[in-house]
Amino acid sequence: MNNTRREAIKKIIKRIEDISTDVEIISEKEKVCRDNLPENLHGSERYEIADSTIYNLLEAVEKLDSVKDSLEAAME
Repeated sequence: MNNTRREAIKKIIKRIEDISTDVEIISEKEKVCRDNLPENLHGSERYEIADSTIYNLLEAVEKLDSVKDSLEAAME
């Protein structure tokens, strides 16, 4: 791989890291909202939706990390 393509991949990796951080921040905010629901709403549909959202956001972060790892491996 030449330096031009390697630099292009490095820029993509940086963007993926930025996106991953943004998704993690959103996940944390959703977690705070879920955890601050009144006790009588724990186990409710609203709580379960928030819980599912958090799970999906964290799964997205894991997949972004996997993409980043694959791009890094491609540069070796």
